[in-house]
Amino acid sequence: MDFTLPREYNWILTFCGYYKGESEDPFGKSLKQLEASGSDTLSAELRTRLQTASGFWFYEERWVMFTLDHECGHSYCRHYLRDGLEEFLKDNGTPMTLKSLLHNRYMHWGGDYEHIDAFKKWYLEHYEKYRDSRDYESLSKGQKLLNEYRLQKLMYEADKDEMELTDEMAYRFKLVDAVDSRVGYDCPVDEAILCKALEHAQEHGLTIEIVPSQSCEDRCDGWEYIADFKEVRAKALRYLKDNEEFDYDGNRYDTVYFCGIWEDKYVYSLSASSFDPETPPAIIGLPEALIVDGDKVYFRANLFEILSEIDNQA
Repeated sequence: MDFTLPREYNWILTFCGYYKGESEDPFGKSLKQLEASGSDTLSAELRTRLQTASGFWFYEERWVMFTLDHECGHSYCRHYLRDGLEEFLKDNGTPMTLKSLLHNRYMHWGGDYEHIDAFKKWYLEHYEKYRDSRDYESLSKGQKLLNEYRLQKLMYEADKDEMELTDEMAYRFKLVDAVDSRVGYDCPVDEAILCKALEHAQEHGLTIEIVPSQSCEDRCDGWEYIADFKEVRAKALRYLKDNEEFDYDGNRYDTVYFCGIWEDKYVYSLSASSFDPETPPAIIGLPEALIVDGDKVYFRANLFEILSEIDNQA
């Protein structure tokens, strides 16, 4: 069965150690070429290695295809968990659904049902030994998290009738949707920015809040940072509410726009809504800022200087 990986799912390849999106098995192709050429370089060891890699390439390709078709093999996972393998190399970059498929194939081809350590030994000496994990290891912590959330969303979509959608899952899936131009956002969050936000949020115990970008004639680059932090934003808005002196030509400041992180401080642009009953509410972007530094919030007038410094540090 021919399978072509859609480009928008290239991220899933970072979980694979053999299949890299090729339309043809490169290991089997190399083996056939060496056999046809009669090359002296085709030792018994190389033949075994290419044959083994070819098998794993096929299984990984099938895993990708099944995952995208919402057929994640939950029965495989149940057997994998039944055999007490939940913690086996849990954080090595290979998803449990892929490990469970390999476990199933190992048992299918005569694996030792009585001694599960035999599967671990086989996995380490065959699959893991030659697995190319450079794509996964080169990812930032934030990108690894985003890709894991993407995979979890695919798994949920495959079995949503049986799986409970927890608050944490809903939060993760919203972040996945935020970088997908096909899902609800006219201007998706830049993936690189979201990955930085994920890493920062995990490090500091924050919750990411997706804030849609607003149309404004006098836009500046800093306003494109729309992966905000819920707890920090709440402090900035509370500060506005508690300080009555903040107004603009009679309009009360009531909105903040996250601009970025400057010297470990959170920068927000102040904005006010128009209260003219004859016109729709208008957003007025102002060159002024609130700075949130830990539990402290203070005002600084020159927003554009701060944004320039943020851009220079990016």
